This record gives sequence, C-alpha cells and structure tokens, in this order.
Amino acid sequence: MINSNDYSVTIVGGCGHVGLPLACFISNKGLKVRAYDTNSDAVKEVNNATLPFIEPGVEKMLKEGLENGNFLATSDPSCVRDSNIIIIVVGTPVDSDNNPSSDHIFGIIEDLASYFNANQIIMLRSTVYPGTTEEVAKRILKYTGVDNLINCPERLAEGKAIEELGILPQIIGADTEFMYEKSKQFFNMLGIRTLKLSRKESEFAKLFSNAWRYIKFAATNELYTIAESNNCSYKNIRDAMMFQYPRNSDLPFPGFAAGPCLVKDTSFLSTYMANKFLMGNTALMINEGLPMFVVSELEKKYDLKNMVVGILGMTFKPEIDDIRSSLSFKLKKSLLLRSQKVLMSDPFASHHENKPLSEVLSDSDLIIIATPHSEYEKLEFSMPVFSIWE
Repeated sequence: MINSNDYSVTIVGGCGHVGLPLACFISNKGLKVRAYDTNSDAVKEVNNATLPFIEPGVEKMLKEGLENGNFLATSDPSCVRDSNIIIIVVGTPVDSDNNPSSDHIFGIIEDLASYFNANQIIMLRSTVYPGTTEEVAKRILKYTGVDNLINCPERLAEGKAIEELGILPQIIGADTEFMYEKSKQFFNMLGIRTLKLSRKESEFAKLFSNAWRYIKFAATNELYTIAESNNCSYKNIRDAMMFQYPRNSDLPFPGFAAGPCLVKDTSFLSTYMANKFLMGNTALMINEGLPMFVVSELEKKYDLKNMVVGILGMTFKPEIDDIRSSLSFKLKKSLLLRSQKVLMSDPFASHHENKPLSEVLSDSDLIIIATPHSEYEKLEFSMPVFSIWE
C-alpha cells in the first residue's frame, strides 16, 4: 500500500460515472481522495456509502474508503488547493444536433483557477473536442505561471470500470517529458502502465478508439439489414463465417450500438472534419437508423397498428442502469407511430414510463428485447418475441 501522505487527489466531477469509480480505485490504493461535485444530492448519497448508479466493485471500495478516511465526497472547491493531483472528469456536452460546446469545461477551469498552483498535476480525463486541451492549458497558465496540464483519456467500459482500471494501460498526453515522467510516477504507484502521446494525439486516440468500435458495429449492423431484407438469417450466416475461421473472429453481434461515448466521439470527429469523416457519418446513419429498420421489418410480419408492443430493456447496454443515448427510446418513438400502444420495462433503469415486467408481459401482443439483460434469458413467452441479438 502507498503511504497516504505521499499524494492527495481531487477528482472534479467525482460523483459521476467516470469520476466515482476512479476515486474509489485510487483511495483503495491508500491515497487521500476528494470527490468534488457540485451535485449536492449526489455528494450526500455517496457519503452515505450509496452508489448513484450501478458499477460492480465500487460500492465495497467506497465503504472502505469512507471508513478509513481515504475518501470523502464534497461540494467545497477549496479541496483543490491542497491536492497534488487534480483530475477533471467533466466532459464536453453536445447540443441536440451533437455539436460540441466547450464552454462548460472552460467555466469549470475559471471557477477553480484560484485554487490551482504550479506544483500540481492537472489532468483532463473525459472526452474533449480536439484542441480543447491546448486551450485549457493556456487558461491555466495565466493562473499558475506554468504549463502543468496533461490529457489522460478514460477508455473504460461502463460496468467494468474497476476491472479495467487495474489492467488497461493509461495514455498520457503530455507535451513535455517532465510532465510525462511526473504523471507516469503517479499512475505507476497505482499499478497502471502508461503510454506517451502528445496532448493532441491523446485527444485523437480517445476519439479514434470509440469511432473505430462504432464503425465495427455499423458494419455488422448493415450486414444484418442486408441478410434480413433478403429473408436470410444473419445469425446463421455469421456463425458459419466465424466457425474455425479466425479472420472473421472480430465480427461483432448485431445490435443497438449506443451509449454516450460511441455516438458523441464519432460525432466530434465528424464535426471537427467539417462532416468529411465519411465512415463515421455512415456509421451514425446505419446505427441510429437500425431501430427504424427493425420496426419496418416487423410491419411486414405483424399487424402492428392493432397490437400492443412491449419493449424489454431501455438501458444502452446489459446489466447497467444508464439510459443515456439508448436506442431503445428511438425504437419506442418509431413504434408509437405504427402500433396501437407501446409499453416498456427494464429491471435497472429509472424512468417515469418504466412498467413492471409482469404488466408488460401480460398486456403485450408482441415483445421486443431491445437490451439483452440476462434475466430475459429465463423467461417463457406466450406471444411472439423479436430480438436482434440472437
């Protein structure tokens, strides 16, 4: 264990999906961590050892950190002043057209600037629009007199944050060897290997990684639409393609490719390239259009206008409670125009339209499994069931 007096860490946005798992992981290594968050309700909840969301492994670490004093959530920004490491996990929001706005992160820098000093490492860790890190560095330089900003993109899968924090290497975007070595020491103490890029390269590494994953999902989703449009089973075709044929082993399952990072990061690159990111634009069109394709195919088989359709699974991936960017809601909107009524249920999601599973099953003429939560595998249905995931 590391001596807790060696470092103190403040995570800005520390009670959210990115910040809280990281804060608990670091405190579990013996360092003093403060999760600074302006959401006072979340701060109170976290300090009561209650997670605001599902993330396996975090609750145990949170309780241990609170008990041994290594962790505390707070809405007091002065904790930034006494920290060696400032990790800012507040990302870049987008408008309704997925256009990025960096004003939010610039505002946070201005709000905290009086607490920064030249001896700190200040780290950006969320998705940022290309060039944001450089602009933030200029603003911090005005207050500290030194360029002590690095970009360390977060690349963890939601639901596997603690597991992947311990095994995935950390990209460090630093424009000087001094800042790289200084931050490398911090991550090495946590047992995390590091890779060096420039700050702008690290911004692209994060965006490219998610765009590449999103493009792969789009490829399999388009192949799915081709097969299904020709009355062929894509599952059978895919199984045959992959059987003892390693060159096709990376072909993903088809399904609703969503979540806040995949869509946003691909959109960022498209915007940055003035809509000349052709593969990204196509991937967005394919993946975002898949719910409408599903409804169109179902219309060919069923009399939807006279049917109550139940949607099972509203989160953007299985076994989590995050509904951000979930395509289940786009599926629901499309069904509302073509069916008699739409019901939805999810064992994890908190939403005002969420119905009990028993009610959806009893009242629906057709079931669509939009998110393949494991508990749905055990169900026996008395009505037709559609699942793109099979």
